[in-house]
Amino acid sequence: MKGQKVFYNGRKWRITFMSVFYALCFHMMDVLSSSFTYAIKETARGRRKTHNTQSTIQQRVESESSIVSYFVF
Repeated sequence: MKGQKVFYNGRKWRITFMSVFYALCFHMMDVLSSSFTYAIKETARGRRKTHNTQSTIQQRVESESSIVSYFVF
């Protein structure tokens, strides 16, 4: 009985960790792809607002990481 309980807790923790890990992976892929498409659009527009693009990407990544940390902790 004791061993089963420990095994169940370990399995639950692993499932939670994997779900969070996959969510983070997909989320970062989404953020990266959107920022890349945005940067490509800006580059096609004429290489202006480079600093602006970088700052918006940084702001977005910071907000996303704060949301993720809020969910994790």
